[in-house]
Amino acid sequence: MTPIDASLRAPSAFFTILRQELVLLWRERSLPIVLLLLTAVLAGGLADGLQRIDQKDAQLAAIAAEQNKQWDTIATMLKAAEEAKTPTPYASPRVLGLSPANRSVSLPTLPLAPLALGQSDLMTNLLRISGYSEAQFLYDTDIENPWRLTSGQFDAAFVIVFLLPLLVFGLSYNLLSAEREQGTLRLLLAQRVSPASLALGKGAARALALAAPLLAAPLAALLLFRPVADASALLADWLLWSTLALAYGLLWLALAVLVNSFGRSSAFNALALVGAWVAVTLVAPITLNLVVDTIHPALSRAGMIELETEATDESARRNADLDRVDYSRKQRPADGAAPPSAMAMRGKNMQKEISERLRPWVEEYEARDQTRRDFVDAFRILSPAAAVLEGMSALAGTDADRYARFRLAAAEFFRDKTERLQSRLESGVLVTEAEFRAAPRFEWSEDRPILLLRGAWSLAQILVPTISIAAIALWRLRRIPV
Repeated sequence: MTPIDASLRAPSAFFTILRQELVLLWRERSLPIVLLLLTAVLAGGLADGLQRIDQKDAQLAAIAAEQNKQWDTIATMLKAAEEAKTPTPYASPRVLGLSPANRSVSLPTLPLAPLALGQSDLMTNLLRISGYSEAQFLYDTDIENPWRLTSGQFDAAFVIVFLLPLLVFGLSYNLLSAEREQGTLRLLLAQRVSPASLALGKGAARALALAAPLLAAPLAALLLFRPVADASALLADWLLWSTLALAYGLLWLALAVLVNSFGRSSAFNALALVGAWVAVTLVAPITLNLVVDTIHPALSRAGMIELETEATDESARRNADLDRVDYSRKQRPADGAAPPSAMAMRGKNMQKEISERLRPWVEEYEARDQTRRDFVDAFRILSPAAAVLEGMSALAGTDADRYARFRLAAAEFFRDKTERLQSRLESGVLVTEAEFRAAPRFEWSEDRPILLLRGAWSLAQILVPTISIAAIALWRLRRIPV
């Protein structure tokens, strides 16, 4: 590096170092190579995320279209039967429970979903409302870990959390050690340039270079391939998401400055940084998983299946006599009513009994799952990789918390539907087209403040270690060996 004029003040020296460092990195070809790699892996992660979310959206849209088609068909048949004054089996009160309009419920994807696939491959966006209890459709898979992050998926969040630190190391492991090994560090410090200004200028050059693709690539992909009506909400979410990514990158850059401040060789610095990456991104998350599984073990789905089988057998025995009841003789329904069938009455009773029997298990499962997620939220500051990945997934709507709220909403809808159906079956009054079309349908209400709050909380958990490491590094730079 060329000597810096001794008359330059600290701010001027900082910008001079920044400018010269960008030129040197570019001429050495290290900066173009890193930028090319970062852009390539980001493009690959974005392409994979867009493809997966587009497939999920297409699946949800196809199912919704098919349900609406069946719903319109049944409504048309009910209307024709009313006009012809001809009874039809579709007019039975059971149609309100078996209606395609409320046979399944779906969780829509959010605009930022392609950036962080999160737990979208472990938890479904579609639940089929069926069975005797909500436990039968809420827990189709035996996923016991509330924080089993899908690090195997290749998306933009994976690139930032696992690959970005390595690229930062490639540019920063010899931030100051190279100057000392080449004999130029003492010369630079003799030009009235403080070690802090030197390190900050060099670090800022690398931060600016890496920030460009981190900010531009995700936003360009969203605007081109995920257009939304509310662009302001998209930009707000992207801004917080990008701030998380930048804060995470600065964390590793600050760590590189701290390691360089010890005055060791470049080889030692590289080894220390890779060791820190292994500890933060691999060891800490695995340890946290083991701790939460030990302290707060999850309820096994096998226990639920055993309880469900026992409840079904008991309920079936209690309601077996209904098959021998002639409801057409026993009950005198009012005009326009149809006598309930034995199968319908038995199913109604069994559904109520089994649901009530399994409800304590469902409530205990959700309570314990919430406890486990709260535990992880409290201690994930020990792993910045976990904090940033959780925050990105929350903003993308693919985190475990959003899926848990979706499960609770689906369970509430199932219980409400069951109660309405039970009282309606007992009346025996035929269903009209107007009643069928007015039947309640599941509607998901997005709570954006929760998403933004979780993202902001993750950002706070990243900024604390970033600022702490940077402060320690600047303090150590005052006595760096030259």
